[in-house]
Parts: sequence; C-alpha cells; structure tokens
Amino acid sequence: MLHEQFHLNISYLREVIKNIYFRRNKFNTFAAMAENILPPFKKLTHPKTGQIFMYPEHYTQEHFETALRYKPKPTDIFVCSYPKSGTTWLQNIAWLIVHGGEDFSENLAKVVPMLECDGADATESVDDSKYPRIIKCHLPFSSIPYKEQAKYLYVIRNPKDVIVSYLYHFRGFKQFNCPNLQLDHLLEIFLKGEIAFGDYFRHVSEWYEQRNRANILVLCYEDMKEDLRQNVLKVAKFLGKNYEASLLKDDEKILKDVLKKSSFSEMSCVPTKWVRMQAITLKYNEMAL
Repeated sequence: MLHEQFHLNISYLREVIKNIYFRRNKFNTFAAMAENILPPFKKLTHPKTGQIFMYPEHYTQEHFETALRYKPKPTDIFVCSYPKSGTTWLQNIAWLIVHGGEDFSENLAKVVPMLECDGADATESVDDSKYPRIIKCHLPFSSIPYKEQAKYLYVIRNPKDVIVSYLYHFRGFKQFNCPNLQLDHLLEIFLKGEIAFGDYFRHVSEWYEQRNRANILVLCYEDMKEDLRQNVLKVAKFLGKNYEASLLKDDEKILKDVLKKSSFSEMSCVPTKWVRMQAITLKYNEMAL
C-alpha cells in the first residue's frame, strides 16, 4: 500500500540525491541541448501566472493554453502522473474497466487524448455518449482543469525508476536526437527540474497533498506491480457505476480479461499501440509503460 511516510520523506530524498550528484551547477542544461547532449525541450508560459513549463518540442503554446481552459465534464476520467510513472499502464487499466474488458484496436492516443499535447478541442471531440471520456494529463495539480464530479487517477513511481525509464525514452525516439544520452547528464536536469514536465518532486508532492479528496485516487506503481488485482479493483470501486461488481460477476470473467490485457507481457506484444511516434530505435519494453 502507498506508504504514509512518502510525504515526509520526499523533500529529504530530493536533498540527499542533490547532495550526492550535483556538480555545483557547472552543467549548463541549455548549452547541452544545443550540442545534442540532451534532448531539446520547449518553454511554454502559463497565460495567467507567467509560470514556465518545459515540454517536448512538438507541443504548442496554443494547445497548452486551451488545455488550461478545458472544462471537465462530470463523467470525465483523468489519468494523471509525472511522466514515466506508469501512465500508459493506468490508461489501459482505466479503459478496460470502463469498457467491460473490451480492448481497442487503434493507437492509444486515438482513443485517449493527452490534454496538453492535443488541446481542448481534440479532447472534447472524443465521443463520450456511451462511455466516459478518459484523458491523459501530466499537469501539476495547481494547473489541472478541476471539477468535483470528475474523477482523477494519479500514479506515483520511485524516482530512480522514473529516471531510468526517461533515459530509455529519450534514447529510443529519433525526435529527441540523443541516442547516446548519458545517465549523469539526465540526472542533472532531472534534479534541477529543467526537463520535460518539470520538477518531479514538486509535481508528486502537489498531487499527494490532495489524496484525501473524494474524487482523487493516488496509486503507487510498485504497489500495482506487487498486486495488480487488488489495485484494479480499487480503481474500479473508485470510478463507481458498479464497475467493481461488473468485474466480479460471472466468476470474475471481466476482471480476468482486464488483468490479462493489462499485463506487461500482453501489452509488450504490440508496442506501437502505446506510443504516438513510430520512430523507435530501441526495443520497447516495460520501462516505457
């Protein structure tokens, strides 16, 4: 289960890592980007607060601003996280629960929009006449379009594994142009928060502080790996609409389908189903989910 001491230890953990790895700010993040040592990022500006957000280059200021203005429906289900924390995995789980264990044949991005990347118009265009709209989002809680009736799933992952997953992600996509990215360089920008989607520790802390809201469920990636069944049932109960009962009826037929189709072995059979770009130069594996 999600450890209560997480909230107390997160700031301490960050300082320990910084003290071990920081090289007294001698590393210039943006110079390294120019030399293709690091993946290129773009700065987007919050139109009201002036806060700077770091995003991959293909994101636009226009879509970012429409995402901030998005008006959630009471039926919306947001799947939120800091990147590389199990977002794709949780999206798949949520989809399977809502759709009675039925899979989708298209690319995930076609059926589950990413709010900041696709913008509000594309998100609103998703048909929710029969099933709730599922929305992927990496915004911090302070910027999330919030509605009390909507549901928000948030997954947390050990920062060590987030960094390693980020490393394979940046090396593996041609758009980032850094197949030889080194872990120490990535660690520098991760700890400074000068990386796509910003400061991990601030992001996680913001969402974790909201864990007692009735419409927010905070999950732990490591707990999901340890006991997927229990966590799938927890998500189903949280989402309401008798989803949990549906999973358990008929000798748990739908639950068994959900567990099979959300397993790493099953998901890794069709890796291009889970990513937006097809330019993969490294083998897709569990670290990218």
